[in-house]
Amino acid sequence: RADFTTRKLLTRIWPKMVGSSPISVQVGAMQSRTGEVTWATAATFDPTTMEYCDPDVPPNGRGLAVRFEFQTNDALTIEGYDLEISVLGKL
Repeated sequence: RADFTTRKLLTRIWPKMVGSSPISVQVGAMQSRTGEVTWATAATFDPTTMEYCDPDVPPNGRGLAVRFEFQTNDALTIEGYDLEISVLGKL
């Protein structure tokens, strides 16, 4: 459940996927439920050589966001992901 009363810092994402083609992973943060997401620069995740990826500038905010973009038409499935998050404090 999202807790919009605390500010969080997202430092790492662990995608779980089936396939061998690289994907684009982008993480971001928002300051309110209806606010705009500020996205970090997309990172390339290669499931054949990587276990996780780190954003270039870790986003922080009340809410966090994740998006995946496929770079090829190969058969790929995102089965889930885990986030490494630090709580920065109550607002």
